[in-house]
Amino acid sequence: MIALAFAALVACRHAPPPAEAVRAPIGESIAPRDILLQGADDLSPTVRGPALAALIATEVDPAPWVRRGLVDPDPDVARLAAKAAASRGTLAPVTKWLSEGLGDPSVRGVAARLAGEAARAPIAATWKRDTDPWARLPMALAAAHLDLPDARNDVARSVSQGVIPWDQDLLADLGDVAWPELIDALAQATRTAEPDVALDLAVASLALGDTRGETVLRKALTDPDPLVRLGVVDRTQHLPDPAGSVLLRRAIAEGPPTVAAIADIVLRARSEDSRALPDALAHDDSDVRAEAARAAGAIARPNKTVVRALVDALDDPEVTVRRHVAAACRSCPADDLRTRLADDDATVRIAAARTLLMGPAP
Repeated sequence: MIALAFAALVACRHAPPPAEAVRAPIGESIAPRDILLQGADDLSPTVRGPALAALIATEVDPAPWVRRGLVDPDPDVARLAAKAAASRGTLAPVTKWLSEGLGDPSVRGVAARLAGEAARAPIAATWKRDTDPWARLPMALAAAHLDLPDARNDVARSVSQGVIPWDQDLLADLGDVAWPELIDALAQATRTAEPDVALDLAVASLALGDTRGETVLRKALTDPDPLVRLGVVDRTQHLPDPAGSVLLRRAIAEGPPTVAAIADIVLRARSEDSRALPDALAHDDSDVRAEAARAAGAIARPNKTVVRALVDALDDPEVTVRRHVAAACRSCPADDLRTRLADDDATVRIAAARTLLMGPAP
């Protein structure tokens, strides 16, 4: 581990200057792939991670970029690389890395769960290595998903005791596979967990069919803090119906306006209803505009009205909105999207470069 960290530090010290430093003289003429290559060498993990993920998604041979991402010293970068590798189906370097037992435990866990059956051997061989239950749970959950011996009991015991790392991927994945001990453990842990974790555990419970989780989420939708209400909307996006739609409709009814607007976008996205997106992309609240861009990006073939609204939103004053719009713009005219290759923000440039390299939606 120390040797890997030292090697990474040396590589960073001798890397090319970050993307921001070399962008200005090149301007709009820079090629999309060059933007990703620059970003992959950036000193900031918030730039390096998306760039490596984009290279994994777009390169003819993504394996070298997967390996590079997995050994990155920043866990968030390694996590993005693991997710991109799973999405691309490039699992061989992931399973090899898992067999070595290196890296952050939470990243190993999400990589193992995404790889699934393809990583059965390294999961079986390594999930018990961590004696600390906090570090063991991410891999134990991967083993439980494969129904490996002792794993489900281990997970249920950790959850019931509140030994639950603050890991959004792990918390979401608790709702993927049901067994009786886990359902009871989730209900118990929800009662004693910190508020943010309790919401995640409630969503997992509800995803597994335990309606006790719905009570917690309904109460949170009346919380005086709108950020708590938004947290419920965000967490319920992937809940299956009818539970997901019921909670989103309640969020729309409870408000306030920003929460209601975002919940409405999320609810409509379940059926690819894009009628409200053009207005939402021009909303006064940047959080609403960003959510509208994310929803538009999930539509395989947006209509012309939505595409025009996306093109207009490429000039949004908020970086977060521009980044989501650039990622959603696979149906936008390439010339319009290329203007974001000269954006002041590196993450927007990377999003635009990735979208251009991915090409139009099939």
